[in-house]
Amino acid sequence: MTKDPVRQFEKVHRVQAPEFLYTRILASVQSEPASSRVTALQWGGAIVLVILFVFNLRIIMSPGEGDLVSAMALHETVQLYDEN
Repeated sequence: MTKDPVRQFEKVHRVQAPEFLYTRILASVQSEPASSRVTALQWGGAIVLVILFVFNLRIIMSPGEGDLVSAMALHETVQLYDEN
């Protein structure tokens, strides 16, 4: 026997919300100002950017073990671009 899925929704009825529910929700939202959350995110983003910038500078300025081409054992020929 197949049930009609639309008929199942006929059993759903409206539910009464507890008294002062909106007031409690509003009080919990207003207890912590939104500006403090935004400020915390801004500080966090700024700290992450500074850390990334410092790491990039250290990598660029670090005296490596030779240059990158020799460290990776790459060929330095222009064979692909040579037209002779």
